[in-house]
Amino acid sequence: MQTNFMSGQEVTPPEGQSAVPTGQEPVEDTIQYPEGFDETLRGHESIKKFVNDKGEINHANVLKSYIHSQSLLGKDKMIMPNKDFTDENWNEFFDKAGRPSLEEYSIENNVPEGVEADEELFKNFKAKAHELGLLPRQAQGISDFYNSLISDMTKQQSEQSSSFIEEQKNILKKEWGMAFDKKITAAEAGLKQFASEEDIKVLKDLGIFDTAAGTKLFAKIGEGLAEDTFHEKAKGNFGMTPAEVKAKIETFYDPSHPYMNRMHPQNEYYCSEMVKLQEMLHGE
Repeated sequence: MQTNFMSGQEVTPPEGQSAVPTGQEPVEDTIQYPEGFDETLRGHESIKKFVNDKGEINHANVLKSYIHSQSLLGKDKMIMPNKDFTDENWNEFFDKAGRPSLEEYSIENNVPEGVEADEELFKNFKAKAHELGLLPRQAQGISDFYNSLISDMTKQQSEQSSSFIEEQKNILKKEWGMAFDKKITAAEAGLKQFASEEDIKVLKDLGIFDTAAGTKLFAKIGEGLAEDTFHEKAKGNFGMTPAEVKAKIETFYDPSHPYMNRMHPQNEYYCSEMVKLQEMLHGE
């Protein structure tokens, strides 16, 4: 039976139909409410979290929750962010949410081993993270993630570089065979003819000797210098060409030259100079 609220009369639903519409079946309320409980609050969701599976209300937890809510009264209220928030509103919100001052904004730049710390970059990140309202824990997490990413990338690049260098070295060993060490020495000599120590370091850092092509190029230069120039001492100490050395030697054979007169006080000096010139010319 159910009541027709228009007429106030009880009516019997057709056979096979429930008196309560589908989806509106009443749920049995088994909570043991205390005497004097306001019936309009029966079954309220905020009550259910204090009720066990037997329907018993944990009054101690109810009182604890009440005391806690009372302690919050009178404290600074936080306005929840909205689309109309200004920079000032956001800063006030971040501060109330627990953001410390920039001076007390403590995060660490935990760079991995083997990676040089970029202190200027970290300083700028820290300032931006504070400006955006990130709590130190959040900023630290982002910083650590970035450093971990850089570490993985550096390790991967190092492994790839080592593999590439070894591959190029094997190409030269196969091509040069027993002459490999000699060719490498020639390449280094060729490089030294055109670059200072500082420049050589820069070129090596750029990988000039990491490729077979680059190494072969300077090996050819070094071998060409050995074939086309006289002893390195002549070029390094005197800056003379082989033709100039030969012309210098010819002057010593002038009958009036001290070298030709054993009694001349400078004869011994010019004899030693002749030896040096011959060594420069013939490399002996």
